[in-house]
Amino acid sequence: MANICKQVPTKLVLSILLGYIGQIDGQTFTFSGLVFILKNPRGCAYINNISNIKMSDFKVGAKKAVVAIEHLLYNISESELTNVAAVLAQENSVPVDTYCQKGGYWTFEVVERFLLQRGIKCTKAGEGRKWLLDAPRFLRENPSVVGFLDTLTLNSFKWDGAQWKTPTASCTILPKQSLVVIHKMWIPFEFFYDKTFHITTDNDDWTRYECHPTSCWRMETVNYEGCKNAVKQTMREYKKSPIMMSNSKEILMCKPTSKGWKTETLLNYEFLSLQASAKQVSESLSTLLVDHIECSGGDRGWTVMAHALFSAFQHLKGRLNSNDLSNFSEEEIQTLKDYEMIYLEKMNQTEEV
Repeated sequence: MANICKQVPTKLVLSILLGYIGQIDGQTFTFSGLVFILKNPRGCAYINNISNIKMSDFKVGAKKAVVAIEHLLYNISESELTNVAAVLAQENSVPVDTYCQKGGYWTFEVVERFLLQRGIKCTKAGEGRKWLLDAPRFLRENPSVVGFLDTLTLNSFKWDGAQWKTPTASCTILPKQSLVVIHKMWIPFEFFYDKTFHITTDNDDWTRYECHPTSCWRMETVNYEGCKNAVKQTMREYKKSPIMMSNSKEILMCKPTSKGWKTETLLNYEFLSLQASAKQVSESLSTLLVDHIECSGGDRGWTVMAHALFSAFQHLKGRLNSNDLSNFSEEEIQTLKDYEMIYLEKMNQTEEV
């Protein structure tokens, strides 16, 4: 059949070469010297060099992509993945068998694009033996996190409230070598979708991305460069006491005055990195705060400091155990608990008598 142009029904070609009969009319695919022109008024596809077709050597088991997605999300049809593979092939001008083949094999790139089309992103979580994100025990509490996926084996991992589970078993340790976290991109913004919200980044000086309900939250880029006085005036209306601000370069102390905000760079002459500056400011503030509380003689100061430190600890995803705050060792605490239990038992016996 080589070098012979034949005309065959489109659906037959698709069922043989792609493993399904799907709705992808109008797409054009370059496939190892084979060209499908599906947008054909007679419902036919023209085929050249059909003898040159050769499927890729896929290492992942059949249907693994479908199983992974259905384990993490919901049931899907195989035709949905094949459609995505066809689009990827067209975009990159490569054969469709680069991304899928008849037996139900799809690559990670197909799964990644399928999820992205539904507002779900794959973010690299591990590389080699190095973990790139927060620990899984913290990520699993994030409402946007769906689970994890191994990009090589397409094994999926989902937290069931007690342990991580694959479609067939449970596991205690997640593989780091080629793992991505699957997360819903809209969740961080969901809370703000009943109001106007603004987004700023560390790398864009004086630039803000504004999202308004009247435009269905279409993002508008607004540059405030040259509008320092207007920005400072707005800040002064809502804040009457000094504030400390930081960006990717420095830490600033801003004080409101009758003429606007007076800004002073902290540790301006030390020439420290931002991290080193923040550490020194934290240590100095802790010492100043303790001295202030001890000199003022008020008990309320220690309460305020305790709550502030706890809030910072929680914000940084620290975990506090009640025993961590005790001056007693774990053995001493256990001895006291045992003594308390014995004492309560004797009290109960006395009451019964």
